[in-house]
Amino acid sequence: MRMRVTLNSLVIITGLLLSTTLQAALTLSVDRNPVGMDESFTLTLSSDGSVDGEPDFSWLEREFEVVNQQQSSNFQMINGDVSRSITWNLTLLAKKSGNFVLPPIRVGDQQSNRITLRVKERAAASTAPDGAANNEALFVLVEAGQAELYVQEQLLYTIKLFLAHDAGLNIANGSSLSEPELASGDAVIKRLGEDSNYQTMFNGKRYSVIERRYAIYPQQSGELSIKPILFDGRMVTTTNRRQSIFDSLQQRSQIKRVTSKGVTREVKAIPAGYTGKQWLPAKSVQLVEEWPEQQGLVVGEPVTRTLALLVDGITSAQLPTLNMATPEGLKSYPDQPLLKETTSAQGITALRQEKIALVATAPGELTLPALEVTWWNTDTGKQEVARLDARTIKVKAAAGGSEPQAMPPAVSGVQQAASQPLTAIAEPKASPLAATTGSDRRWQWLALVLAAGWLFTLLLWWRSTRQSNATPAAKVEAIESLKAVRKKVKAACHSGNASETKEALMGWAQSQWPDAAPASLGELARRVSGELAAAIDELSRVLYSGAKSEWRGEPLWEAFNAPRSGKSTASPPSELAPLFRHQ
Repeated sequence: MRMRVTLNSLVIITGLLLSTTLQAALTLSVDRNPVGMDESFTLTLSSDGSVDGEPDFSWLEREFEVVNQQQSSNFQMINGDVSRSITWNLTLLAKKSGNFVLPPIRVGDQQSNRITLRVKERAAASTAPDGAANNEALFVLVEAGQAELYVQEQLLYTIKLFLAHDAGLNIANGSSLSEPELASGDAVIKRLGEDSNYQTMFNGKRYSVIERRYAIYPQQSGELSIKPILFDGRMVTTTNRRQSIFDSLQQRSQIKRVTSKGVTREVKAIPAGYTGKQWLPAKSVQLVEEWPEQQGLVVGEPVTRTLALLVDGITSAQLPTLNMATPEGLKSYPDQPLLKETTSAQGITALRQEKIALVATAPGELTLPALEVTWWNTDTGKQEVARLDARTIKVKAAAGGSEPQAMPPAVSGVQQAASQPLTAIAEPKASPLAATTGSDRRWQWLALVLAAGWLFTLLLWWRSTRQSNATPAAKVEAIESLKAVRKKVKAACHSGNASETKEALMGWAQSQWPDAAPASLGELARRVSGELAAAIDELSRVLYSGAKSEWRGEPLWEAFNAPRSGKSTASPPSELAPLFRHQ
């Protein structure tokens, strides 16, 4: 019996391992791209399951120097589910510059993806970092992208900390590298992934490099100035002499503080000729749709249309909504949009996906109008349009000629619409027995309703008691704080100072939404409505358009001070909000 149990266990485990092997996938990646000559980088081949065999990396030696090669594996069994991953890491140095296509790597029956890698020319001595040119052992270098950029365009900002190999120094715990900080201008700063480590050569000297990357989005036109980066650390001196067990207590250390140069960039306003409803500066924009294989519709039967907007160079909060016009004879029930971001060394790519359940109400032929997204190509400096052409659809009558059932206004998701038939359902006729039973139970139902009402009243009393027990001092403090914020908004508006008004409004927004305050005026305008939203948009245009014009704050204060129904209940986006709606 024990032998049978053991054999059964082995069969189950073997089956799980085989299933994992069948589902294995190989992924080839590099930690940095592009890389420079004499700069090491890491090539990683990973498998999310078992593979039969070992990869062949010998072909790499023709174009690259293999500095180091490591392999690691991980095996887990959780609740009977077996998972195994294998990773190969190779540290490489390019032998020459150029564009290289790393072909797919095969392991057994599995094959990885291919990668295009760019290797930059070796830096000349005159273009080497100041620290390297001066033979310094430790220095910080910063690199920023384009010299000029548009408002809300992505600026890639890179920090590099260099440490010479022959300096005999190691960075000890407690050392720190400062974050980018603005000296002038207004911008949103987002970090891109984790630090990367590699080696490079300058003037015949080898350095270890710690690299950190950011994406910076300026929020107003004019000068954007970034303060120098500061490295403040404790360096431990290492020697080659024989050490005793007590040397660790007597290690020599010194405090090192080095700074980089500051960075200044010119931020241009939105071009006067831009005609889009919303400003969208990006490197590329793709607008795609997913439509069921059957091109026609049947009256009363829902069909899901999926729209996706993929934009390179902005955050998901900057993505515009996909306003699809619905022709007569068609009802649409949109699901909540899906917003996603992916980060890489090249910046941020944002995705907006919208699913819409479409239900035809009458047979015939209808046309879905074209859908367009206007955007500004930051590489070419021109306005472009991503477009989905109009689509003509034939609608067939429902089987049996039944009329479609109206869908409730609030649809929780496309899945609900797709899973429920929308044809009318005939109500069954009540039998005499059912009527008699309902009459006998009338008093029971009445008692249940009265009991529920009593419980509801008790719950309201309990909540009111809790609210009334709030500390009076805390209430008074909150009221006084709100009054002070409103006074600041009023004073700034009447002074006609647009910048002070913006700061006062953002302070008021912080008091209104303490857990999720809006990050920009554009997002604040979406939290409110009516004349106040329009006045905030006008303030945004004055601040960020770059045009020198006078601004009167009285209309904004009148809209701000007007009675409102209450706070907006719209949930704020988790990322950078659009600057403002371009008119």
